Amino acid sequence: MKTSFELLFRRAALGGGVVAAALALTSCGAVSHELPPMKAPADVHVQAQALYEQFAGTVDERNAGSLLRAHRLNAGMDACLESAGFPEWQWSLSRSFASPADALGASDWFAEPLRPVWSENEIASAPFMAAEAEMNRDDHGRSPAYEAAIDKCLASTEPVSDAEADAVSAPEGTKKLVDAWDDALAQADDELGGDDAKRGACMRSSSLSVLDETGQTYDELGPAMSYMAAKSGPAPAGPSDPRAKSPEWQRFLAQEQEVLEADFACRKDAYEQHIMDLAPLIEDFASEHAKEIEAVEAEWREITERAHSLETE
Repeated sequence: MKTSFELLFRRAALGGGVVAAALALTSCGAVSHELPPMKAPADVHVQAQALYEQFAGTVDERNAGSLLRAHRLNAGMDACLESAGFPEWQWSLSRSFASPADALGASDWFAEPLRPVWSENEIASAPFMAAEAEMNRDDHGRSPAYEAAIDKCLASTEPVSDAEADAVSAPEGTKKLVDAWDDALAQADDELGGDDAKRGACMRSSSLSVLDETGQTYDELGPAMSYMAAKSGPAPAGPSDPRAKSPEWQRFLAQEQEVLEADFACRKDAYEQHIMDLAPLIEDFASEHAKEIEAVEAEWREITERAHSLETE
């Protein structure tokens, strides 16, 4: 059974940033089963990421899917308000944004060392949090006619289920492939990972300022990090954002770094001994699921094209 800390490092259904494709397309559009040789741990991570993003989607592809999802949920309301004379309603404010993810993040032992998963997620979530704050404002200054139109459209627009919205946001085969990938990593953990009990004891003996400051225990590490993230204020939009230099954000990053260093120190032996043993897993998965991956890739391209069409309307 996974500990609460190990579950914090799962990145099951989300792909990461754009990297070079590991499965090269041939001239006829088929997927090649050949992967570049993996000679170092960095190669394993690069090839795993490239493969994973082909079926789980890149950040850009998943953002495109999120835009389609928001439109599917809100298109009826949008059309209703436009017909009532209020085309300025912003249906896209409800879209979420994808966080980068580690292709090996579903592994308790072989996830990318020192990857700042909490701050990555906070930064990726910042645009949605700002939009949500805008949507929840009480002082929009809307006219009584506009407010009445909103109420009328809310009552008359047929609701769209989450399942219907989800169906347009990602390829049908993505979840199946992600689940198969996670199962393969779980098996690798069982066969190649270290002693879970020793790792847990190692983490509990680590000195973590985030736990000292919040009064939480190791088993409450996730809530403690979430609390400190919220306490640090809105996450910066990027490195050039002045908030990236704020004392509160810098303190959160320092506490995150402490946790990440402790995590890797407590699994380093197993990681260094066996990370290269994941190369055959990556190669086998690419070969065994080549046709499924090719089909899902094509669907991701279609999703991106549809989202682009929406943005340019």
